[in-house]
Amino acid sequence: LLVPALARTLLLLFMMSSTYARPGGMAEVLQAHLPRRLLWGVTAVFTLALLVFWPFWLALLCLGCLAFLTLAWRALWKQMIGGYTGDCLGALVELAELLLLMLLVLVWVRA
Repeated sequence: LLVPALARTLLLLFMMSSTYARPGGMAEVLQAHLPRRLLWGVTAVFTLALLVFWPFWLALLCLGCLAFLTLAWRALWKQMIGGYTGDCLGALVELAELLLLMLLVLVWVRA
């Protein structure tokens, strides 16, 4: 349950910290009305859940990989189109879920 929750929380953090590429688009309206204080609370809850339910080293590895993915994704789209679009957001969710699931499989195979 944590994998999809973390991926979608990452999406909101990405929206909050990035610029939208197309003025007047649907995601721009969403970005303008993000409840930032609530978003930080949700992020804290899911990060704490990750640290409680998964081994500490695995939680840190996942958080580090998600941070790297987010920074790389932002830089890519900033360079390509000057920001993000809704399609970029959807792809980020899928990539984040894939990354987390691959890390879990690698840990499980190693055990």
